[in-house]
Amino acid sequence: MTGVALKGLLARRVRAILTALAIVLGVAMVSGSFVLTDTISKAFDSIFTSSYSHTDAVVSGRKLVDYSTGGNTTVSQTVLERIKRTRDVAAASGALIDLNGDSTHANLIGRDGKAIQSNGNPTFGFGIDTSQPRFNPLKLKEGHWATGAHQVVIDAETAKKQHFAVGDTIGVAASGPKESFRIVGTATYGDVKSLGGATLAVFTIPTAQRLLDLHGYSVISVAAKPGVSADRLVSELKQEVPASAQVRTAKEQANEDKQGVASFISFIRGFLLGFGGIALFVGAFVIFNTLSITVAHRTRELATLRTLGASRRQVLRSVVLESFAIGLAASVIGLVAGFGLARGLSSLFGALGLTLPQTSSVYATHTFVISLVLGVLVTVLAGFVPALRATRVPPIAAVREGAVIQRKKRLGPAAGVVLFGIASALIAYATLGGHFGSGKSLLALAGGALLGLLGVAGFAPVLVTALASVVGIPAKRLGGAAGGLATDNATRNPARTASTAAALMIGLALVTFVAVLGKGVHGSVDRAVNKQVTADWVVTSQNGWSAFPAGAGRAVAKAPGVALASDIRSDRGRIGSANVNVNGIDPASIASSGDRDRTQRWSGSTATERS
Repeated sequence: MTGVALKGLLARRVRAILTALAIVLGVAMVSGSFVLTDTISKAFDSIFTSSYSHTDAVVSGRKLVDYSTGGNTTVSQTVLERIKRTRDVAAASGALIDLNGDSTHANLIGRDGKAIQSNGNPTFGFGIDTSQPRFNPLKLKEGHWATGAHQVVIDAETAKKQHFAVGDTIGVAASGPKESFRIVGTATYGDVKSLGGATLAVFTIPTAQRLLDLHGYSVISVAAKPGVSADRLVSELKQEVPASAQVRTAKEQANEDKQGVASFISFIRGFLLGFGGIALFVGAFVIFNTLSITVAHRTRELATLRTLGASRRQVLRSVVLESFAIGLAASVIGLVAGFGLARGLSSLFGALGLTLPQTSSVYATHTFVISLVLGVLVTVLAGFVPALRATRVPPIAAVREGAVIQRKKRLGPAAGVVLFGIASALIAYATLGGHFGSGKSLLALAGGALLGLLGVAGFAPVLVTALASVVGIPAKRLGGAAGGLATDNATRNPARTASTAAALMIGLALVTFVAVLGKGVHGSVDRAVNKQVTADWVVTSQNGWSAFPAGAGRAVAKAPGVALASDIRSDRGRIGSANVNVNGIDPASIASSGDRDRTQRWSGSTATERS
């Protein structure tokens, strides 16, 4: 029966290929999602690991308030000197490096006078002690490290894209006005090829402290003497640092740095896998319908096999094997196609301004296993019901013209109504329960949408006859005999018609959902902005949310044609044990606007300043 199944599959190879395309697309999306996110994860791992590759312990400031633009507290020079005098310390060096906060941001300014920054990508400004190269996570590619107050080293990727070379002059703006620096070198971060859309400016420690308006260091790297364990060193250092600082091993610090990135990567992976799951879901309908048609067309063939002695189990195995072969071939092709899709997705993110750090592509074992198993499993499950129908073909059908498979009473409509009822309850819970946006509500919404589609697919055959009759009226009048034939074919097998239309139904449902959601969000934002902001002009950072120098507010107030400007500052603070948003306004400019209405109006014309 194995040979019969494979020969029959080859005889219908065009239909098999077209059927497999749905699975190829779904598996490619799954495979590509894993390759892309695993590659991004490897790049970030390399960044964080290389930061502490020759370090045993790390001393850093504590995070007092979550999501504060001020970042963590700094560690003073006095603490660094105390650490150097600790018994088991071989070497220690301070630096200004913060990959997760906003305290070490410095914009590079291009030749056109605009900041070299794309869609809110980080703009890092670092201070490195080059006298301790063992603690330097950067690798010099060209030139030398900065040694003077007006020298800078920039990342090699930015130098290449913006056509800067060693010896050129570039502008840098951090916590104050733009200043000019001479490029004395280019560097890369660890072993990664690119920091994505991020830019990097490396200064001497004193220059970085002045530009960033920071005192002390954001991190102190410590190496232990030979024979001293990292845990022992950490225990000793905890006795030397103040309460505002914390001590971790290098491994613990790297893992801590990765946590913020891990949630971001998980979001991207889940987002992309969602599309892969939808593609496989649609593919299951296509395969189910195609194999159902195939089994119906092969009635006499299957009956002949039964006449020659094939048992029902052998017929079942033959059709399931056909599904397995289609699924396996499609999954392998989709797996390989996903490798190319990962590069395409990376380029797409770059085109959208969401360029992420890159390194060599990662092809992990779980990518192969999950992609192949998922593709084969979906195909086999989709083909199982048609395989069961094939076992009902009686041997006598081989000698009858027009023989059809005897179908049992369908339970689909009743099950569809039940599923649709459950789906309605889940969607109502998600949208009307008062906690829309929480994890439970989003899960209920996704589950309700999925069950709703399955429910509609279940009772759709009952509606096909009525719907086809209504739609067929203009077809019969305009198409004549052809229109009447089309209508009759649609109603002759309602179940087949409904399953064929299921894929289109899912696609239209997704398009409608995205269109309605996008329009709703856009409308809400427009209403909020029009209601709250009535100023003529609003000054913000390029990406709309990052902090920028307080001097910008003073410059706006002095600009020609400005009658009144009021600054607003925003950051995070702590009240008791709770972290809250804190906003500040300029009382002088608010008070000078006169009545309450004017005050409200002019308070909208703000320059958001860094706290």
